[in-house]
Amino acid sequence: MLLKEIEERCSIRNFLPDKIGEKEIKEILEAGRIAPSWMNVQPWHFIVTDKEEHKSFLSKCANFQRQIKEASHVIIVLGDLTAWNKANFGRILEEKGIDREGIVNLLEDGGYNPANRSEQMLILRTIEQCTYAISYMDLQAKHLGIDACIVGAIANELTGFSPDLAEEVRNIFKIPEGMIIIAFLALGYRKEGIITPKKKRKAFNEVVSKEEYKGGQAEKWEY
Repeated sequence: MLLKEIEERCSIRNFLPDKIGEKEIKEILEAGRIAPSWMNVQPWHFIVTDKEEHKSFLSKCANFQRQIKEASHVIIVLGDLTAWNKANFGRILEEKGIDREGIVNLLEDGGYNPANRSEQMLILRTIEQCTYAISYMDLQAKHLGIDACIVGAIANELTGFSPDLAEEVRNIFKIPEGMIIIAFLALGYRKEGIITPKKKRKAFNEVVSKEEYKGGQAEKWEY
């Protein structure tokens, strides 16, 4: 049951030295590839590494978070800002069978195409899309018995933390212009003795309302 896996999923920061097999890594990446994407834009790219020197450097880029260095593999999730330009987005809309007038309208409408809005909006929509891919990879890892930790506090264009390190990441991994670093996904097998903590979440009726917002005072659901 997927809810059970979601309930038991947690961020693990202590990994064994055991390596994840190539088959499992490919399945995790495939989960990201086929994740939901609005209008099928798919503004993402994944760089996976298991090299010790790369993981050590990426750990440094995350203020020396050890789970990155200890991980079997680390996936660098990139957001592709160029996916929304008229050439790429137009091709995607054409492949969906939309007529020429409809394509022009969608490309020019700022509500549908964030490239017509501010850079901030373009980045926000790209992050939104990439979170789906990250979540799907994270859950597929859990399904395979592999633990993970999503790391967003890193040297990148979003946090502004250590721009020199962020630039070095771009150089080492040959990240082209138009791509931004969204997050790292550290993958591995948890060390013995690391148990899954009980999740502390708001009550169901505190976060769910029927028909209209009721400020956490919604009627009780039988759930």
